[in-house]
Amino acid sequence: MQKIRTAVLVLMAALYGSTQQTPTPPAGQGAPPDAAQEEPGPKGIAEDRLNPIESIPVSDTVTIPVLDFKNTDVRDVLRAIGMQYNVNIYLEPSATGTISLYLADVPVRKALDFIVKRARLSYTVENGIVKVFKYAPPPPPPPPKPPVAFAVRDSLVSLDLKDLSPNEVARLFIDSAGINVVVEGSGNKKITSHLKNMPVEKALKVLYEANGFEVSASEGVYYVGAKSWGEQDQ
Repeated sequence: MQKIRTAVLVLMAALYGSTQQTPTPPAGQGAPPDAAQEEPGPKGIAEDRLNPIESIPVSDTVTIPVLDFKNTDVRDVLRAIGMQYNVNIYLEPSATGTISLYLADVPVRKALDFIVKRARLSYTVENGIVKVFKYAPPPPPPPPKPPVAFAVRDSLVSLDLKDLSPNEVARLFIDSAGINVVVEGSGNKKITSHLKNMPVEKALKVLYEANGFEVSASEGVYYVGAKSWGEQDQ
């Protein structure tokens, strides 16, 4: 009985491989649309939800006598196992590749888990359905901004800034020192500076002018703008 089941499983995989191959496009034509526009796998899935072998809906006591494949489409292998052992398997378009393996007396759960991982794919289990796909990890988070130190005491300011925009620096003076600052046309320039116990107004001028800006004051408002070309050359 085991030999019959094994023969059926191998035959099913062979039939899938012979009847569902992607046709070769005629000369001068590109690949089929499905191949040219392969869809990525699901996004936003937490890694701890990937590959939950204990959730595959088949008992650990159910084993596969023999699996013997060589350069076989992984989709055909998974379909054949799913049909033979009544496991609902959904294959995302991104689940592609070939696999060669020989396994004997292996539980269905372990076989599915091994085949999916060996093909560099991933799976989740939802409502009794094993969903197989190419996992696209989320992009890494942006690096944290460096710490900002800005303290005002007795009209003296001490600061330690790194890679702040002119507008961000202006906000520090406005919120912490009570000085009105307007930045005009700052562009993408970043400001880095370290000052200690300097009068607030002087610190503002030194900070901006050292980073290529000009500072002017009118009616209690400081205006910060880029230096003209003539001033920068001097």
